[in-house]
Amino acid sequence: MKQWQRSIRDVPGLHDKKLQEITTEHVLEALKAIWTVKPVTASRTRQRIERLMDAAKALRLRTGENPAAWRGNLKHLLPSPRKLNRKKGHRSAPYTKMPGMMTGLRYDLGNAARCTEVGILSVARSQEIRLMEWTELDFEARTWMVPAEKMKIKGELEPKPHLVPLSDQAIDIIQSMPRTDKYVFPSDHAEEHQPFRANALVGAIERTAVKSTMHGCRTSFRNWGADNKEHNFRREVLEFCLSHRVGDEAELSYWDSEMIKRRREALQAWADFIKPRKNTSGEQPPERKRQRLKLVA
Repeated sequence: MKQWQRSIRDVPGLHDKKLQEITTEHVLEALKAIWTVKPVTASRTRQRIERLMDAAKALRLRTGENPAAWRGNLKHLLPSPRKLNRKKGHRSAPYTKMPGMMTGLRYDLGNAARCTEVGILSVARSQEIRLMEWTELDFEARTWMVPAEKMKIKGELEPKPHLVPLSDQAIDIIQSMPRTDKYVFPSDHAEEHQPFRANALVGAIERTAVKSTMHGCRTSFRNWGADNKEHNFRREVLEFCLSHRVGDEAELSYWDSEMIKRRREALQAWADFIKPRKNTSGEQPPERKRQRLKLVA
C-alpha cells in the first residue's frame, strides 16, 4: 500500500482529475517529469496507473481505452525504460549470452568469480551476495535467508528478510568454499577476513568479455523468464525472485507463504539454462578479455 501511495505522489498532475477525465495526454504529461530522472520508479508508477485504470473500468467508473497502457499507446511517446536503465550504468547482456559468461567465470580462479557465479544463479544484488554469511544458509532446506538489514528494496521503509531458494548449482559452489570465518566469499586480497568490494564482481564479469553488470544480470534473468515459453512463469514469481515487492500487504503475506516452490522452480530452470550440470572434460576454455598493461614510472 505504501508503494502505491508513493507512486500516486509521484504524479501530482493527476491528483485533481476524476478517473473518467484522465486521458493519455494527462498521463504522459505527469510521467514526463520523472521518466528520464527515475526510469525504474516511473515505469512502476505507469504500471500501477494502468492497473488502477483497468480496475476502474471493471467497476464501471470509466469507459474507453486505458490511458496508461504501454503497448500501442505510451510506448510510442516515451523512451524505453530498459534503454534508459542501460544509460544509467545498469548494462545488461542478452540472456542468450549468459551461459557463455558462466563458462568464463568457471575458468576464472579466485573467490570473486565464485561469488559472482552464485550471485547470478540466485539473482541477488551485489551487496547481498558479497555479504553472504554461513549462518544465513540452511543446507537441509536448501535456502538462504538474507537479513532485513542487508536488503535494499525501493519503496520500503522497513525492509523484510528475503528467503532465497538455492539451485543445485549454487549449492555446489557454496559447499566448495572453505569455511574459514563468517563470510562465505571472503576477499582474496584483504589481510583480514573481509568481504569483496563491488568492483571485484564487476571485474570478474569484465574478464568473461561479456558486457554486463551484476544488476544487468538480474535484468537478463527477468527477460529470460518473461520470454520462457516452456515454463510460462508468472510475473509475480519472477519479481519475487528479484525480491521486488508486488501487491499490497495482504498479497505479500499470501505470496510469501505460497511462492517458495514456484520460485525454486524458476531459479533452478535459470541455473540449468546458464550453467547446466554436464561433463566438461573435453571443453575448451573460452577466450578471455586481455588485461591492459599499465606502465609505472
